[in-house]
Amino acid sequence: MSSPLPDPPRAPRLGQAIAPGATVRFDPEDERLVLVCPSLDAAPALDLRATDTPGETRLLLDGRDHARIRSNRPLAEADFVLIDQATAARMGLA
Repeated sequence: MSSPLPDPPRAPRLGQAIAPGATVRFDPEDERLVLVCPSLDAAPALDLRATDTPGETRLLLDGRDHARIRSNRPLAEADFVLIDQATAARMGLA
């Protein structure tokens, strides 16, 4: 008798857009952070800074405070995917 096949990996969930000034929860096991910009040539500078609150990171775009993200681990630039608006539209994100 053969063993059952393993469960397929779970697809990341697509969440909501983060409004400027929002505080959101991010689960790196189930979610991805997607930044949409007009074009990849005009991508904003991304800066991540820890806050005084454990598990919370400030997201700055072009030096401006955009959002606070709470996670069970520190965030890194690798947690973000950068796409342009045309790609976002084709994916149904814009």
